[in-house]
Amino acid sequence: MAFCKQCGAQLAEDAKFCASCGAAVQSVASQPQQDPTSSTSIPPIQPQPSAQQTQSSTPLTEEQDIQQNKTMAVLSYILFFVPLLIGTHKTSPYVKFHVNQGTVLFIFSLAWGLALSIIIGIVSSIFGFVGLTPIAWLIRFAGGILRYIPLALVIYGVVNALNGVKKELPIIGKLNIIK
Repeated sequence: MAFCKQCGAQLAEDAKFCASCGAAVQSVASQPQQDPTSSTSIPPIQPQPSAQQTQSSTPLTEEQDIQQNKTMAVLSYILFFVPLLIGTHKTSPYVKFHVNQGTVLFIFSLAWGLALSIIIGIVSSIFGFVGLTPIAWLIRFAGGILRYIPLALVIYGVVNALNGVKKELPIIGKLNIIK
């Protein structure tokens, strides 16, 4: 009777690979035959790999990575720092991509809001000062609409993350902050 050196499973006589773990037959050792009349026969111990060993020894496919990490990918657009703090971006290329997009979007949102406020404030004040108040109101209205561009980008990113797609955000998506 032959047993696998890797997992201890019993092997068929003509087996070239272990049916349990896939190890080559060359790495098989024969266990000494026990006396059939002996009442104290102990079956060979077959160690089972733990869940952690199984996960670490077999890398996830891209499809598995996407399915397991969609929540973190979506969260990276809403609270980009949560996947960073948990460290999911280090183990999942899918999360890393979306965390980078979410971080770039957060920085863009801050800069966009500040720049828009300053520009709209100055331009509308000039038009209001010269007596063109309706144009100043129109500029403020346009500025109010432009403030929603970051929100539109958040929605775009969340939809892509939910659909399992690694698609860059328009214009700002090419920036790479998370390495």
